Amino acid sequence: MLIVKTQPHIIFRLVLAKTLFKSGIELCETRVDVFNFSHGLIALHDALDNFTGAIATQLNIHLRPDSTLIATLNLIQEYEKKSDQAFIIKSRNELVQLNTIRNNIKHQGITPNINGTKTLIEPIVTFFREYSKRYFDLEWEVISLADLIKKDIVKPEKCVN
Repeated sequence: MLIVKTQPHIIFRLVLAKTLFKSGIELCETRVDVFNFSHGLIALHDALDNFTGAIATQLNIHLRPDSTLIATLNLIQEYEKKSDQAFIIKSRNELVQLNTIRNNIKHQGITPNINGTKTLIEPIVTFFREYSKRYFDLEWEVISLADLIKKDIVKPEKCVN
């Protein structure tokens, strides 16, 4: 059994976001399969939903159950602007574009142009890297259940079989 010093649901969401992220990146590596590419974009969007939700929880920002990715980004930005008027979420334009593309895929069956959409991937990766460090003091690349267990925020107290 694991005893978590900080909120366990945040850690769970980070690990879930990382799992969805990895799946999305792998699926987006295709150059020709528009269906796998579309699936990858949806997985990246789901990863962002979980990641930004974890940020909001970390900042004690209340999210409505039906909150969208864009609404969550807006709330995070409003929170940050209270202490830094110049704060702007990095890669925001690309996240908004991904949100639009995801809605087109999911709600209208419109698949994206792979070559044109691949340019969104690197700014999305940058977003995860930047904000996992800023809000959780974690390197995005090392977030996994095994790595989090090794960190001070998660301590094995005793194992019960």
